[in-house]
This record gives sequence, structure tokens and C-alpha cells, in this order.
Amino acid sequence: MKVANYAQWKTKEDFENFIQNPQVLQKASKIIENNFDSHVYEVVISESKEGIPEINNKYIYHFAEFRMQPENQPRMIELAEENVGKAMKLPGLVSANFHRSLDGTRVINYGQWSDKEAIENLKKQPGFGSQSPYWERIAENEHHLYELVFSVTGD
Repeated sequence: MKVANYAQWKTKEDFENFIQNPQVLQKASKIIENNFDSHVYEVVISESKEGIPEINNKYIYHFAEFRMQPENQPRMIELAEENVGKAMKLPGLVSANFHRSLDGTRVINYGQWSDKEAIENLKKQPGFGSQSPYWERIAENEHHLYELVFSVTGD
């Protein structure tokens, strides 16, 4: 079982100030004891059929984590750019966003889908399923589907 926390910050400095807060550090130490894995990312690709889609519980959320050696991250981003257009043509995909970790070891694909069937159809497309995926020999991929259970927006 996995739980994902996806938070967006205006600046890296805002995030760093947040995690230096003593109350946050105290709570985070308990989470870290339970194998918490955290990385800082920047958005490098963002495609949407709805402008800026709202974060709400009408969608299914897809997180794909591509793990790689830092020297492979630029090529992984190139491959994502080459393939995101194909995926966006499929019915049911609302948005696709790729984030690169600042340490070079990850690329995250965060997508919003209308339903589980739509994402299953993506896996049947050449390059997206287990047969010769576009990231082959560049990265390892682990992906999961999520339902939104809690969302907060701030200034």
C-alpha cells in the first residue's frame, strides 16, 4: 500500500523554510522512521486538455516514478517529450505532467484520468506497456493509481 503526498511550492526556498520549522521537523522525524521517500522536483513537461485541471475527486490520479542514474535523466525527459503527445490523444487522459528531481535520480509522471479503464488502454499502446516500453534501458518504472482523499490549497 502506498500513500502519495504531492505538494507544490512557489519556490524552493519556501519549501526549505517549511521543512526547517521545528514543528514540521518533529512530525517528519516520525514519518521518516517509516521509510518516507522524499525528493524535490521541478515541472519540465505539462500537457492538458482542460487548461489547468482542478485537483478533485472526479479523477483517477496516476503517479509513475522513473528511477535512473543521474546521467540518464536528460534522455528520459527527451523520451517523455516524444511520447506525451501520443498519450494525450487517448480518450480519458486529462493531463500529463513530468517532473525531474533536482538530484537527477527520478522523473515523475503525474497524470489525471477520467477512469481506470482509460489508463488500462494506455498500457495497451506501443511503448507504454510492458513490451519494450519507451523508458527501457534508461530507467526503472513503478506506477500506481490513486484516488484523491484530501486536498488543501494555499496562497
